[in-house]
Amino acid sequence: MAFITLNTFVDGLEALVVAGVVRSYIHGPPSGAVSTADLPAKFVHLPGISGATRLAFGNQGGKGSLQAQVIILVEPVVQGRPPENFDATVDLVDAFEAALIAAGCSIGGILGWSVRVTIFSVAEIDYWAVVADVEGNRWQ
Repeated sequence: MAFITLNTFVDGLEALVVAGVVRSYIHGPPSGAVSTADLPAKFVHLPGISGATRLAFGNQGGKGSLQAQVIILVEPVVQGRPPENFDATVDLVDAFEAALIAAGCSIGGILGWSVRVTIFSVAEIDYWAVVADVEGNRWQ
């Protein structure tokens, strides 16, 4: 049974190929506004570990789950076009789920996910976005 680190989990999510995504940012979200030529753009946000136990009395410990948000920016809200952007984000929800199912255990024993359409801000610019909360198993 292999132990999966948070770095391995994040790297797997960063490498995830989602149909329709033009650019995948590595090492977190972009620091400034995202060019519309790079949209839809994907990045991993707020990774962490949940429910880990301490090491004591021969207990292996550290069996918590890995967690991260995956954000896919679609288009700035200010550009208007709500019906088109809504449809595009819903399409990307399906594409993200399909990519996650296809990648499966290679990312770190995926335990579950929730995906929603929302508005997400980067560099004080609001974007139509897909936000996915992904949870993975530390032991594979």
